[in-house]
Amino acid sequence: METTQVLLRLVNKAYTFTDEHGDAVSGQKILDQMKKNGVWKRDKEGEYVPVLFNGQAFMFREGKVIQVGKTIARSLQRSAHIIVGPKAMNSPMCPFIEVVNEFALGEQSAPRPQFACPICDKDCKNGAALYRHTGKVHKDVINEPAVDWEGEDGQPVAAGVEEE
Repeated sequence: METTQVLLRLVNKAYTFTDEHGDAVSGQKILDQMKKNGVWKRDKEGEYVPVLFNGQAFMFREGKVIQVGKTIARSLQRSAHIIVGPKAMNSPMCPFIEVVNEFALGEQSAPRPQFACPICDKDCKNGAALYRHTGKVHKDVINEPAVDWEGEDGQPVAAGVEEE
């Protein structure tokens, strides 16, 4: 199982690619060339760019991020290039997918504060502040009517069972 995950997205308009000759190509030029070459496809959700890996199409949309394993991400990056310019022989070949973030599964997230609100996760710093917070902000949740979970004989009542 792949433990390293990668977040990928289409290049945005502010992206700049510099080739080995020092020529800079903007993200806007890359996106325009993709429209000109007919790379964009359309479905009910809007436009997307399909990139194939192992017989599966990964649909990249502007502004959306896709999370995949590191091996798949490297393969998608290798196949996601377009020649930007009028001549294929001497125009730069630019990637149209960029890496947003790379992380390992199971990385520790920030620990939850001791006096965090169980409803909205606000850090209240101490017990008294947490009590005041829940009484003011979440009074509709706190002031719910009590439920009698025991029958007349003092034994617990099973959920969904009505007494006769």
